[in-house]
Amino acid sequence: MQLQMTSLRRIVARVMLLGIFGLAISACHLDMYDQPKYTPLAASDFFKDGASARRLVDGTVSRTGLKIDERTTGHVGGDPAGEYVTTNPITINEAVLARGQERYKIYCSACHGVNGDGKGIVAGPYSQGPLKLKPPALFYVNQLRAELQKAPDGYYFNVITYGKRNEQGEYAMFPAASRVQNIDDRWAIVAYIREMQKNPPAQK
Repeated sequence: MQLQMTSLRRIVARVMLLGIFGLAISACHLDMYDQPKYTPLAASDFFKDGASARRLVDGTVSRTGLKIDERTTGHVGGDPAGEYVTTNPITINEAVLARGQERYKIYCSACHGVNGDGKGIVAGPYSQGPLKLKPPALFYVNQLRAELQKAPDGYYFNVITYGKRNEQGEYAMFPAASRVQNIDDRWAIVAYIREMQKNPPAQK
């Protein structure tokens, strides 16, 4: 009797799985794929100019065609090969510092620590892994603090944007531009780091 009940349960389970699979398959439609649409550069009699593609809206900025200046490059005169700008090109106020703190905690603290002491989650278990990741403190360490405080603001912006490689050419810090896409947010993070360097949070 027990064997019959077990077999019956298996049959019921299989029927239910087949039913769920059938529902999933029936939910798949090709309507979106087969919908009327224009392929790139296709002609169209809907618009007066005969082209299906529309002109870009005035003021549209390409992600790869930003205005080249000190704010977008972090270099003097906007020259990528030039010296780093020494001061933050955006106006620093309480709102900017608050924004920088928020962005820092989201994108930077996992490695560099909430307090900038290099004690983020990556500095724990991941530092023991094959990559031996050891995120640097942004201050507290005397020799490091002196070097980082001497570094111009443009240097920080450059590292946030493009990352930093070690002597072996491997990324010691990965580029964050794809995550911190707003340029002013990167400068806000720089401003917040500078503020932490001036007034270091208490170590834990």
